[in-house]
Amino acid sequence: MFSLLVKEEKGITLIEMLLALAIVSMVLAVGFSFHFYVNKSFDVASGQSELQFNVRSASERIESIVRYASYVEIMENVPDTISDEAIYINTDKLMHYKDGSATNLLGFSSSDITYDIKFVKTDKNFLEYTIQAEKDGQTFEISKELQILNINIDDGDEIEGGDIEADKAKVIIITN
Repeated sequence: MFSLLVKEEKGITLIEMLLALAIVSMVLAVGFSFHFYVNKSFDVASGQSELQFNVRSASERIESIVRYASYVEIMENVPDTISDEAIYINTDKLMHYKDGSATNLLGFSSSDITYDIKFVKTDKNFLEYTIQAEKDGQTFEISKELQILNINIDDGDEIEGGDIEADKAKVIIITN
């Protein structure tokens, strides 16, 4: 008689199903959280890599332009007329003026990266420059000191404009 009251049905109960659903939901939540974390980390690393590449490229370019200059002048603002060569910031972009036209110093444009540059005369023929780039709240900065090899300090030549405050020295005029 007792065996008639208890039916032997195979399957899972509602509580077992809810428990399995809760476990699967937790595993999925952890998996998606990890996925989004990895994605965000990759985006941050990619952005930082792009900043570093652009700043280092700009630094190498400035070094190749300025190292053998025979005349260097540091200025606060871009003059109305430039007779020689210049490196400066124009609407947050690094610009190189040469032969009557201004081009992007890097040769390519990254519209979402903003740049800042500062020049400081550290000695008669030594120039220090700092380039900073910013994108989406991330920044990267590099500073270098460069000896200008063709400025002959024995003849009294030296970098001009060294008395300008470092925060305001945004333009450099070069004659090769």
